[in-house]
Amino acid sequence: MHPLAPGDPETIGSYRVIARLGAGGMGVVFLARSRGGRAVAVKVIRPDLADQPGFRARFAREIGAARRVGGAFTCAVLDADADAPRPWLATEFVAGPSLDEAVKAHGPLPAAALDRLAAGLAEALASIHAAGVVHRDLKPSNILLAGDGPRVIDFGISRSADDSVLTATGALVGSAGYMAPETVTGTESGPASDVFSLGAVLTFAATGRGPFGTGPTPVLLHRIVHDPPDLTAVPTGALRELISACLDKDARRRPLPRTMAPAPVPKAIPGLVAWSAGPLNGDIRERETQMRTLLRQHRPSLGRRRFLIAALAGGASVAVTGGAAVAWATREGADEERVEHRWTVRAKNEDADPQIRLGNTFLYREDDTLQALDAASGKRLWQASAGLFARSTPLVAASPSSVLLNEFGLQELDLKTGDQKRLIDEPPPLAEYEPRDILGVRDGVAFLQMHSVPKGTDAIGARTLTGGKERWTLPVEWGPGTRFLLSGDRLYFVDGEHRLLAINVTDGSIVWKQTVDDRFGPLLASSGMVYVPYDSGIRAFDAATGRQRWNHNVQGGISAVSLSQGALYAFAPGGTAFSIDAKTGRPRWTSTTRLSGEPSTSAVCGGILFTGVEPLTPKKTGDSSAGLFGWDTATGKVVWRFPREPSEGGLGWKLITGGDMVFAAQQADLLAFEPL
Repeated sequence: MHPLAPGDPETIGSYRVIARLGAGGMGVVFLARSRGGRAVAVKVIRPDLADQPGFRARFAREIGAARRVGGAFTCAVLDADADAPRPWLATEFVAGPSLDEAVKAHGPLPAAALDRLAAGLAEALASIHAAGVVHRDLKPSNILLAGDGPRVIDFGISRSADDSVLTATGALVGSAGYMAPETVTGTESGPASDVFSLGAVLTFAATGRGPFGTGPTPVLLHRIVHDPPDLTAVPTGALRELISACLDKDARRRPLPRTMAPAPVPKAIPGLVAWSAGPLNGDIRERETQMRTLLRQHRPSLGRRRFLIAALAGGASVAVTGGAAVAWATREGADEERVEHRWTVRAKNEDADPQIRLGNTFLYREDDTLQALDAASGKRLWQASAGLFARSTPLVAASPSSVLLNEFGLQELDLKTGDQKRLIDEPPPLAEYEPRDILGVRDGVAFLQMHSVPKGTDAIGARTLTGGKERWTLPVEWGPGTRFLLSGDRLYFVDGEHRLLAINVTDGSIVWKQTVDDRFGPLLASSGMVYVPYDSGIRAFDAATGRQRWNHNVQGGISAVSLSQGALYAFAPGGTAFSIDAKTGRPRWTSTTRLSGEPSTSAVCGGILFTGVEPLTPKKTGDSSAGLFGWDTATGKVVWRFPREPSEGGLGWKLITGGDMVFAAQQADLLAFEPL
């Protein structure tokens, strides 16, 4: 990290710039702080590139491709603006050196670290390719080494696998020494080209040099096409065999990333999940400390230990408390607040229902109306009819500027004005299938719950947003309390026979089925896994095959399950929070704090697990067991509490996250919070 230079921006979008991370061919990368206190890396494009014809369109396309990529070993895209005077892209920040820096500073990686690197990079490529993206520039400087494993970064020249032209005809895309032969010769580059680059990267990590040596670019390119790789310095064994297979000149013979397993992954070192003890871990620790110091130095000044005092107007009026008040923190010895209370709005009825945040617009429901507020201030923007079925139909984001709602048809609602237009018309009476609920939307196609009046049967259907053209219809049995989840190219659905179906969204085919418990919670999915919370635990299934990966049982049942950044969070009987690793199902922590009530929902934002608690037995006014609580997601310690009187009838809390904020509802009151 380096100090800011004269002329560097103070802010980029909503992010406060605090240091320089480096500069490259496309522009400058800054360390910045989000309003919620998160460290982010922001790449700002060079002015001359931004002025090139067609660049912004290509950059926007790259942003879209990068947003589709998930997985534990890639850097998530958090925000971007391709239309800014200098376009920029914000990703999660990794406090670790690049593989290039690490090898040059500390030498080749030891065997155990090499196995972890290979496994992590293979999983990253599997996630990238599953999203339909080819990276095209995998090299040591585009791989960061975090404390818990590698991260693949910089999709600056990646492309969608089905997109044939993004660069000028005949232009070489990639870095000499790590390019595949087919890329050098100008033939079509696909996912297998990334596999070749992976082999070259692992050779560098194991030996300190690439498989085709050093020299001028034309010499390296000639060797890549015509000469065998030099692997003499790579230790013999499974990893060397893997590298050799990746570097096959014939792209058809290279292995698929999801099949790569060079060796059993060694036991993790507590606190140092990925790498063997040594100077690399010291380097990572030093960078993490430097990052935390910079974030503390640039924390907004909000004062100490202020208490919320809010007088809410009654009846149908709206009361907003400003963003200066901060809720009480319970962390022992804490002298800084963890969460800012931004505003409180009183709804017109006694059951406000938070829905979704898109951009700076927050939407909630009141009876059959949809209400829009400014997310930052709580100011009312507009209201619109949500239809007779507003309480049962979900809202689905169609784009950054519109949402979809349904009343036996499909309506698009403009976020700026609340104006609506019909996209898919209500079908004529006795139509074979008519839409009921929206399940999700992807690439201009809506996925709908459908019902046949003449047959009395149910189905899931895919219809285009423009014109409602049928893509496919899949008859299913829609049971009571049915759950569904759209994730990547799969629609997960639990039918009336308690079978979890993985449906291919392209053609409506069933990829796999698994029988699940008859009492289950909302489905969750991430990084090639799908999770089914049930009455007394959580089951994890492989998203590709449906094979059960693990089953975490909790005696007595669980509640309020949430998923964030590779970890699952839930509550055991007695109100005890716990966290498990989403990949392995192994415990991460169990809180020592026991609540007097069991939460109904939870949400993770800014490194804090939020939940609202209503006491099981109503107590006197001022009951300290009621309100919102926050746990540190890394340690499991309670670090924040927002005291709140129990609701009438114990209806409980509703929570959602949006951007860097958490929105909560308790009866008629809506509250917004921002982690710091």
